[in-house]
Amino acid sequence: MRTVLIWIVLVTFWGINGFAADKNTENNASKNETRVTATQVSSCTVSGNVYDMVAGESLTGVTVSVNGKKVFTDMDGNFSIPEVTGTECEIKVSMISYKPLVLKVPVRDASGLKINLQQ
Repeated sequence: MRTVLIWIVLVTFWGINGFAADKNTENNASKNETRVTATQVSSCTVSGNVYDMVAGESLTGVTVSVNGKKVFTDMDGNFSIPEVTGTECEIKVSMISYKPLVLKVPVRDASGLKINLQQ
């Protein structure tokens, strides 16, 4: 539901900006403008902690990848992937002897994640 609302706001904002830009086409023609597309709307750091689902302990050395960027969790199970762009990111989490996990999260909600892996 939240994603639908974001798209409605973006499309409305995009339409208003497009209308204003069209009115000033002659003035804007000489300027080098960069238009924002839907995939460039957000940029943030994806971060969080990875835990063992049963024991509740943090896991060290878990592979976390987001949109092709890969990191490993530190000694406390923390990870951080900066400059992730787009409106939604796919987070892949894996470690030997644990079931791999794939999450799809809106970029704006992708910080402070608590991820539990199951053996």
